[in-house]
Amino acid sequence: IETKFVQGFINLMDGERDPQNLMIAFELHAMIMAQLDQTNLGYYHAEMFDVVSCYFPITFTPVMNDPNAVTPEGLKAALTKCMEFPEFAAHC
Repeated sequence: IETKFVQGFINLMDGERDPQNLMIAFELHAMIMAQLDQTNLGYYHAEMFDVVSCYFPITFTPVMNDPNAVTPEGLKAALTKCMEFPEFAAHC
């Protein structure tokens, strides 16, 4: 069931562009990588890396005068958390 969940998450996140959705997706990505049994994911390590690495480097200009706007620094920090898993070392 873990692999089906991961595949569904990858399909959901793939191509996302909205900054607020990306913040949520990056947080979920890091949680999935931290919580799931990595020995069962195999092939999906590359897929999980690819689904976030396509956002590097982040170039983003936030909406002016919006106190709830996502910041470039916030996106960069969230993406960094996603990419720092040892399982991704082979894909860098």
